[in-house]
Amino acid sequence: MAHTPGPWGLDGTGSIYSDALPKEECIVANLESDSADWEADGHLIAAAPDLLEAARLANQELLDLGQGSSASPALRAPWSAIAKAEGRTE
Repeated sequence: MAHTPGPWGLDGTGSIYSDALPKEECIVANLESDSADWEADGHLIAAAPDLLEAARLANQELLDLGQGSSASPALRAPWSAIAKAEGRTE
């Protein structure tokens, strides 16, 4: 499963956009800008591609160190987050 390429950003109207796409195709999502949490939610969503890449790198590092999905809950966290982001179960 592929997602819209990052990096993503948030504009002042609640639109989350991809810097990697042409202007007419760049909107990833629109938030209700009258919600109390729209800006915080927008920043979290805009960070999603970066967070996914960080989780993949951390997971690979753990695997390289001989740790895997059977490790402690803290070490399994990247594994679970990646699975969720990719739309699958672990």
